[in-house]
Amino acid sequence: MARVQKPTGRITPLWIVATFVSLTEVALAYAVTQTKDWVQGILTVFVVLFALGVASAFFYILWHRPYVFFSPSEYGDIDPTTYIQTIREVSPQIAALAESVEENPTSEDAKFALIDGMAEKPVCLAVIAMHESGRDLSKGAKYVFGNKDMGGGAGQLFWFGRDLDSVGITRTCGGGSKVGLTEMGHRFAKWLISKDRKADYFRTSERGIGWGEVIKSQFNPSWLEGIDSGDGPTPKMGDES
Repeated sequence: MARVQKPTGRITPLWIVATFVSLTEVALAYAVTQTKDWVQGILTVFVVLFALGVASAFFYILWHRPYVFFSPSEYGDIDPTTYIQTIREVSPQIAALAESVEENPTSEDAKFALIDGMAEKPVCLAVIAMHESGRDLSKGAKYVFGNKDMGGGAGQLFWFGRDLDSVGITRTCGGGSKVGLTEMGHRFAKWLISKDRKADYFRTSERGIGWGEVIKSQFNPSWLEGIDSGDGPTPKMGDES
């Protein structure tokens, strides 16, 4: 999986909900201990039903509208409106792709389409880069990618290969520190290329794994530290001399 931004200490909708529920449960639990007879029984039943109701509502919203639990600041440089619209569009598409795999379990094309739909874009780009370079990639490698007319993204490939290992696309190697492609992984990379999934550029912190010229104006300079632009890793700020 790729991670673009570290969690912040800001108050979020999810934090507010958790605090409200916790305080309510504590207050009600205290009230139960201070009452007797039928009043205590009613309060006890309410405490239990309230917790179940909140849990049911939480999981319903989490399944259907997970983006409402995040504040705009948590999306980093991603436009929240664009992200939410994408989530709304992708879910039905994933369901359709999964149904296609169930109907055609032997179809590699259907499997690749589902994996492509569920995997994050940087992960798929990393698969293409490993295929074209013929090299393995370290877990946690830094990356930048983008298109000339649509901007780009940056981050680190944390937990890279964990999910792809389970579907036969990648294999762990290098004593557990690197990820390589299986034969199926190379076929998946070719499939991605044939479906025009390549970005204009994709560069990593490992020399020789990536392609294209990075548009540096699209990124904060600190995001480019250690990235191999093709001429060697970009030096850290202050080390240019």
